[in-house]
Amino acid sequence: MSEHSARLKAEFLALVAWADGDFDESERQIFLDVLDRSQVDEDTRIELVDFLDHSPEREPAMGRLAALPLADVLPALRTAWLLAHADGELHPAEQALFDELADRIGLGDGARSTLFELLDLSQRADVLERALLADAPLRSASD
Repeated sequence: MSEHSARLKAEFLALVAWADGDFDESERQIFLDVLDRSQVDEDTRIELVDFLDHSPEREPAMGRLAALPLADVLPALRTAWLLAHADGELHPAEQALFDELADRIGLGDGARSTLFELLDLSQRADVLERALLADAPLRSASD
C-alpha cells in the first residue's frame, strides 16, 4: 500500500471510528493494526496515530477518497466496515459515512446494494476466520 493510500485509508477509518462520538478500544486496535501493516514512514505514522485523539476533517478526507477509482477505495471500505462493526453494531452515523461515500463515488441503487452485500460478506468472513483461528490447535513451524 502506498503512503498516499495508507493516509486516505487511515483518514476514512478515523472518520468512521469517530462518527458515533467514541473511538472505542476495539476500533483503536483495528486502526493500529492497519497502521502497523501499512508501509509509511515514522513521521507519517505519528501523524496518523494522532487521529486516535481527534477526527480528521470530514469534507477533505471524503473528497480525497471519493476521487479514487472504486477498486482503490474497496480495501478501505472493507476495513472501515469491520471497524464500524467492532463494537457489535453499525451506528447510524457510521452508516451515513458509507452512504455519503457511495453517493460521492456515483454508485446507483443496484451497485450500492451490491457494495453493502459485499461488505457484509467480508465482515462475516472475518468473524468466521477469527473463530476458526481461535478454535484451531496451535502448531509450530516444525509441525
